[in-house]
Amino acid sequence: MATMENMATRTTRDARKHLWLQFTDVERLDKMGLLVMAKADKAILRDVEGREYIDGLAGLFTTQVGHGREEIARAVADQLTKLDFVSLFGFAHEPAIELAARLAELTPGDLSVVNFVNSGSEAVEVAIKIARQYHYIRGERNRIKIIARAGAFHGVTFGALSATGVRLRRAPYEPLVPGFVHVPPPDGYHTYPGLSEGEVADAALRALEETLDFEGPDTVAAMIVDPIMAAIGVIVPPACYLPRLKEICDRHRILLIIDEVLTGFGRSGKLFACEHWGVVPDIMTMAKGLSSGYQPIAATIVTEKIAEPFEGSYFQHGQTFSGHPAGCRAALTNLAIIEREQLVKNAADVGDYLLSRLQKLHDLPLVGDVRGKGLLMGIELVSDKKRRQKFPDAAEVGFRVRDRAIELGLICRSDNDCIILAPPLILDRIQADRVAEILAQAITEIGESVESP
Repeated sequence: MATMENMATRTTRDARKHLWLQFTDVERLDKMGLLVMAKADKAILRDVEGREYIDGLAGLFTTQVGHGREEIARAVADQLTKLDFVSLFGFAHEPAIELAARLAELTPGDLSVVNFVNSGSEAVEVAIKIARQYHYIRGERNRIKIIARAGAFHGVTFGALSATGVRLRRAPYEPLVPGFVHVPPPDGYHTYPGLSEGEVADAALRALEETLDFEGPDTVAAMIVDPIMAAIGVIVPPACYLPRLKEICDRHRILLIIDEVLTGFGRSGKLFACEHWGVVPDIMTMAKGLSSGYQPIAATIVTEKIAEPFEGSYFQHGQTFSGHPAGCRAALTNLAIIEREQLVKNAADVGDYLLSRLQKLHDLPLVGDVRGKGLLMGIELVSDKKRRQKFPDAAEVGFRVRDRAIELGLICRSDNDCIILAPPLILDRIQADRVAEILAQAITEIGESVESP
């Protein structure tokens, strides 16, 4: 027992000394302690001390098929034995060709030509570059601006970060890439409180039209949207919003980029979230659920119309490991599991059940709103329900609820005092019940401590 404890202590010490953790407040980590994960199976994570947790974040909105899938591990090992690596710089390999064709089948409408990369940020970077070079090749070289939305998160590379509308993420790196303009999101809780869904859509789209009038629509290359905005608390748009936004883009010959990095491959209860509203973009980005995190791989897919002008030129972008054979094989196997086990349907069914359980949290004083779609949901924590007022940052209410939930056995996330859930798509109702129970206990306990003198 002592040996196990010594090993855990040494592992934690070495991690703290040598491993630069990502998006991590080190001071807070030192107070809470570092969780070092050792094993995973299905929807459960186990740390080096043997404690179990429901993975309420699917790794990082990623592990759609759950952990420990030997089928994917074997497929990757077989691929590495057969062909370990070849670049896509003027060459090709069978897994990349198979996966590109499969994605052309799965994505909506006439999306059909795939550019592989390694992460969601890179997929967004490629989408922005494609949009700008598309207009450049066609002679409309004044079309360079990209419109994004306040509150959106599109990644951390410089182009993707320039599209990101979260001030906290942008501030340390400014000035960012020029030519990015932000408009208000269709957010009926924070941005347009008290309005009906239709009125929220009207207000957000009116702001977009006014921005286009000011900037000049003939200077805009593309607009990028995340169909469900997780970064500001899982904001699901009004039903009419995306179709009307697509009409505006088409009218002004502005390309529409839909960023499905987080929402793609079943997370929302559809294979792609844009399918809820029947919208087909000109360009789509995808990552996370593409391989369920078993290998790094991401992609940007475009319509034939967008790809056609590049036939007489070429896209001046590429990365060494893009479309790696092992990553493509992992993705193909992952997609087969999602289809065979009907995980998109499970995400919709269990997601509806879990959301109905979480709606009961409205009775708690701290809970201002509960919202979501499929197995992606947010719980808004507020100090005043009527005024929808946030706690001061120093109170760290969201972090305290998250930390207590982790102690109780649930991994979740806190963004701006919104607790965010995105469990694996294999989650069952018994596990959903436990998720709801843990969150009810954590929010109740922290609420009592906040309210007490």
